[in-house]
Amino acid sequence: MRPTSASPGCDGRRSFGCREEAPEADEGTDPADPGAVDPGAEALDRELAARVRAAVERLPDRQRMAILLNKFEGLGYAEVGERLGLSPAATKSLLHRARMALKSMLEEYLQ
Repeated sequence: MRPTSASPGCDGRRSFGCREEAPEADEGTDPADPGAVDPGAEALDRELAARVRAAVERLPDRQRMAILLNKFEGLGYAEVGERLGLSPAATKSLLHRARMALKSMLEEYLQ
């Protein structure tokens, strides 16, 4: 992006005091309509959600339950541990292993 101002220090890099031009709107969306939906982005969101769901389903039972309780039910580590009968340290370790497994399963998609 090019700066719109000719003030000193506006060399094309982001910096305080330099305003950049707004990126051009994608075709098919109205930039004035904040509710406009980009069909391409919506399709990518659906695909990512499907891949995440499939990856979560492939986790071992305890890891899947820990992730579901923590991320999707909004429970903290202590509450997850209580529900699963685990110490706080074991809960933290279980969630870490679950996240690493998900990262590995989704790595190809996220590159």
